[in-house]
Amino acid sequence: MKTCILPGCCQTRLVICLSMRVMAHRNHIQLGSAGKHGRNAVMPACIHQRWRASVDAKMGLFSIVMSAAYEDDIDEGETFVYTGTGGKRDSAFGTPGPQIADQDMEHPHNASLKKSMVTKRHVRVVRGPNPESPWAPLKGYRYDGLYSVTEAWEGKGRSGYKVCKFRFVRVPGQPPLVRRSDAMPKRAKKISK
Repeated sequence: MKTCILPGCCQTRLVICLSMRVMAHRNHIQLGSAGKHGRNAVMPACIHQRWRASVDAKMGLFSIVMSAAYEDDIDEGETFVYTGTGGKRDSAFGTPGPQIADQDMEHPHNASLKKSMVTKRHVRVVRGPNPESPWAPLKGYRYDGLYSVTEAWEGKGRSGYKVCKFRFVRVPGQPPLVRRSDAMPKRAKKISK
């Protein structure tokens, strides 16, 4: 029986956390808690349920994982633009490959993200490794708190295909985010439609 590697987590990999399906902080997980052993570290901590997909949309949107897998994501810490799901070819290693088709809002994950905007439910955000973002860890996954989806739209992505985009804004009153000073700057991006 393995114990979760996240600090303060009382769950094990053999226990299903029923409280995972709540749009709120997990009481036993502190903001900034990090797991160094990959995405599977956040499941037993009741932060994010899915092993592979970034959006947990089985019964609505509860959590997302922000990582470097999507070229159209823009991470500015307190706000970010998150690229929807669909239109990607999986690589041999199970990670998203290049965009090869359009996305649409009818995809279940995208529809769930859009629904969260309408219902104004808070979403738990986990950031994965991204050397280009000063807001993301270099290794492992870190819980960064609650955000709201404030906008949803479709637009042309960097690959030339249509992608779904969602603007997230951090819920006020949470401890400050961790910012790295060693991020490798990409070309400057501005959050806009």
